[in-house]
Amino acid sequence: MYRITLYSLVFILAGAVLLGAFGMLHLNPFALLYSTAFFLFFCALANDIFARTFEVPANTESVYITALILTALITPPVSVVDGRYYTIAFWAAVWAMASKYMFAIKKRHIFNPAAFAVALTSLTLGLSATWWIGTPVMLPFVLVGGLLLVRKMRRFDLVGSFILVALLSIVLPAVLSGGNFFSVMTRAIGNSPLFFFSLMMLTEPLTTPPTKKLHLAYGSVVGFLFAPWMHIGPLYTTPEIALLLGNLGSYFVSTKDNLLLKLKKIEVIAYDSAELVFEAPQKLRFKAGQYMEWMLPHKNPDSRGVRRYLTISSSPTEDDIRIGVKFCENGSSFKKKLLAMEPGATITASHLVGDFILPLDTKQKLAFIAGGIGVTPFRSMIKYILDTGEKRDIALIYANKKEEDIAYKNIFDEAATKFGLRTTYVLSLVTKEIIEKNIPDYQERIFYIAGPMAMVIALDKALKEMGVKDAQIKKDFFPGF
Repeated sequence: MYRITLYSLVFILAGAVLLGAFGMLHLNPFALLYSTAFFLFFCALANDIFARTFEVPANTESVYITALILTALITPPVSVVDGRYYTIAFWAAVWAMASKYMFAIKKRHIFNPAAFAVALTSLTLGLSATWWIGTPVMLPFVLVGGLLLVRKMRRFDLVGSFILVALLSIVLPAVLSGGNFFSVMTRAIGNSPLFFFSLMMLTEPLTTPPTKKLHLAYGSVVGFLFAPWMHIGPLYTTPEIALLLGNLGSYFVSTKDNLLLKLKKIEVIAYDSAELVFEAPQKLRFKAGQYMEWMLPHKNPDSRGVRRYLTISSSPTEDDIRIGVKFCENGSSFKKKLLAMEPGATITASHLVGDFILPLDTKQKLAFIAGGIGVTPFRSMIKYILDTGEKRDIALIYANKKEEDIAYKNIFDEAATKFGLRTTYVLSLVTKEIIEKNIPDYQERIFYIAGPMAMVIALDKALKEMGVKDAQIKKDFFPGF
């Protein structure tokens, strides 16, 4: 997810350089390249100093992302002796990195670093970011790069609610005051940082709330505050202040856990899958089926980086924290490092999120469909039901390529005995016919689907064709999956 954010920003800024070279953008392309290099250097330097001082592992990709965002917000220098530029740029670079360490609780930063930096620079030095990226000629590049990112992260709910409320808050008062609807709308879309702000900054995972309902609320609140006429007393909100206020609200409704977990052991659970068992320094409060962001720094990471979103396969009733992972011969550098961990080695887990969880009504009939290692949230849920003594009507269809790929069979066998879990093992694709045969009362159930994205999409379509309502289908996915 961080890598595609980085690539999207590079694409957007490369577009700006290209447009500047052809005279279609008012910025000098060489000055823009210089500004990019300036922010990359000083953000990296400041981050290294703060990381060493606070003894916290540094995430290089997030540093580069913040540097490129600052490049898009602060106008490049008009000359090599542009004192105004150096003042605002250096101050912003330092405070963007400082915010990740000095304004962090349990090693989790509260505010979007770039937004914090430009807001503080404006308040302390009186030098404001210009948000030059919000120009009509840049809109195609912002939309392409930004939408690719949002599609990857599955954050259309968040972005959509923000844009809808922001446009209503900007356009409606202007039209009611006699403004022309189309001209006001054109300015709101083309001559403002609306899309760059929402697609590239609002979506930062660590400062957004954990569930879809909260995404809608978060996007709506920040969208309302985004309107230029909005003010709190004498203080008028700017895009960065709107985001910071949203970040603050998000922090209070999100989990605060940021854990350094110590590996106890690695257990083989299937032919090419293993479960890593970690000892937590404190009891983690979570709901069965949720996931966390896992960070494992290592040398020479590949294009997928050093972070992953992985489901917690353990139950909230268990003391240890478990994650199930599928390994393959040409796997990522992250998974290779994960598999090579020795007992006592540590990994950082944070940002507990997800609403792929059991319904409160224990009488509601459920159907679980898992593909491969996508079975991990169901292991968590079923183990929780076993440990708490709940009685639920659940049918599980578990698909794999080979019989030796089946994981957690002992848990499912125990559940069959204790509360009547009905498990169907499928060594092929799950089809409508398989669902109808093994779950004849399928229209009465809530379906939970977890596995490869292609499988999830296909089954979602198949269930709807069978007459299952959209509200009865829950799909598991991770940002960046």
